[in-house]
Amino acid sequence: MPLGYSITALAVAVLVLAYLESFTQMVPLVVDSLLRERSSNEIEGSIKKSRDRNFLCLTMVLALVLLSYRYSLVSPAFIAEYEPEIQFLMTAGLVLGYALLHVVLYVLLKPRRGSEYYRRSNNTGYNFFIVAALLMSLTAAVMSLTPLSDLAVRRTLYIEMLVFYVLMIGRRAQILRLNCRLLPTFLYLCALEFLPLALLICTAVLL
Repeated sequence: MPLGYSITALAVAVLVLAYLESFTQMVPLVVDSLLRERSSNEIEGSIKKSRDRNFLCLTMVLALVLLSYRYSLVSPAFIAEYEPEIQFLMTAGLVLGYALLHVVLYVLLKPRRGSEYYRRSNNTGYNFFIVAALLMSLTAAVMSLTPLSDLAVRRTLYIEMLVFYVLMIGRRAQILRLNCRLLPTFLYLCALEFLPLALLICTAVLL
């Protein structure tokens, strides 16, 4: 594996061990927040829990970088022309770039009116991402112990990503509809979610 991959894996391991107590408290709460509004309100109503959730989310972004490289989840054709170390850096750049673009769009598009609903909708996306990344990591770890090919693992991870993405969009739309009409909700989600995703897919497929 490239040096960058090893360093990132070490960073994830160190972060998990350093904040193990916090993570073990947050993971069940985040999972439960997808099913019950009470747990979601508990996270949003506590500065410490919100901060721990956000830090867990950042750790899962690094874990997604590892999965994306290991199983070529984001792998434009031109990347194959470079050395493994450069391939890893490009993959990490695509994943981190997508996450950064999402944050920038959220800051730019969040209106002043009803901002609490938009903030809650955005944080709900973090909860879904954390659970999806954890499940994908567990799936990859289990399937790596079987004779299944990397292609089978990759397809399974794609399916999990798609299922959680659809569920996340539905939940976010549900929250926004409490304050917004249907059309503004649709346009907002198109700009915040579908545009970055479309750019990522175009980069991965067309280049």
